[in-house]
Amino acid sequence: MPKVPHLKPLEQWICDSCGQIIEKPEDGWFELFRDADQRFVNFKIVHHSLASPLGEGGCYSPDVKGDMHLSEVLGPDGLTYLLSFIDLGIHHGPEAKTELHPDHIREWTDAVRRLHTPHFEEGRFVISDAMSAGDVDGHPLRPYTQKSLTRYIDEYNT
Repeated sequence: MPKVPHLKPLEQWICDSCGQIIEKPEDGWFELFRDADQRFVNFKIVHHSLASPLGEGGCYSPDVKGDMHLSEVLGPDGLTYLLSFIDLGIHHGPEAKTELHPDHIREWTDAVRRLHTPHFEEGRFVISDAMSAGDVDGHPLRPYTQKSLTRYIDEYNT
């Protein structure tokens, strides 16, 4: 895999549409996709139309079913919003329904890690290389720790 440019953790991302760097949160857009039952099934991080290297609207997906500025899903309030996709919280009672399709928790988790785990956005491109090389000590969370992510980036992002 080609080298991924070094990114500023939690400040820069790779656009899911054009593959170029989203330089700052203000230049990013968070897209949400829904199934026929209106449950979330996928999430994309793309350039905002005004920042797209493809021109106005160039990185947006034509079949998106919801979207917002990237800054709205960052920080503590952004994490609170994203967590509501899987559980609105005890204060809403047992009847509170979530909007996330249960078969798409992995896509949601990946999006949350990209937005809230330092070094994951850059490291996600090399985790499989490290795992293929046997460079994981067996603990399932190990590839996502800061120590592992920064080491994988240093060793496998070449």
